[in-house]
Amino acid sequence: MQNIKICLDPVSYESKPAGSEIGRISRRIEKSVYVLNCPTSYYEFVHNVGQYGHTFTPATFGNGNRTENNFEQMQLFVLDFDGGVSFETIKERSNQYNLPIMFSYETFTSEESNEKFRIVFMNNVPMSDRKGAKILKHALMEIFPEADKHDGDISRMYFGRKRMTVTP
Repeated sequence: MQNIKICLDPVSYESKPAGSEIGRISRRIEKSVYVLNCPTSYYEFVHNVGQYGHTFTPATFGNGNRTENNFEQMQLFVLDFDGGVSFETIKERSNQYNLPIMFSYETFTSEESNEKFRIVFMNNVPMSDRKGAKILKHALMEIFPEADKHDGDISRMYFGRKRMTVTP
C-alpha cells in the first residue's frame, strides 16, 4: 500500500461553505496534511469527503501556504463537473481511456435534473514537479472537456458533500 499525502479540513459541513468561511477553510487546510497509508485511512478519507462534507486539496504545499508556487506534490487528480454531462458518460470515457476512478461524489449543488459531481483519479506515483502535475491535469481536462475550467489550478480546494453517491 502506497502513502498518499493530501490536505484535509478537519471540519465537516452540511451545506456548501460561503463567504468568510471559505477563507477559514483555506487557512486550516493548508496546514492539515494527512497521509493515506492503509485501507482504513483510504476509506476514512473517501467518507470524510463524500459523506461528511470535509473539504480537501489533492496537493500538499510548502511553507504552509496553499498556492501553486508552494506546491510540493500530488498523487490524486480531481475533476469537477458542473452539469451538462452525466456521470455515466464520464465513467464510460474513463473506462475507454483505462483511467480508473478512485471515487466520486455529488456536489452540494447537484440536483436530479442537473448532475454535478467530482471524480478523483489516483496516479501510480506522487508528482513533485509542479509543471508535470499541471500538464497531467490539463491532459485530463482534454479527455474530459466538460470539466470545470478552473480545474487547471493544482492548488484548488474541493468542498466535500454530505452524501456519498458513488463509492470506491
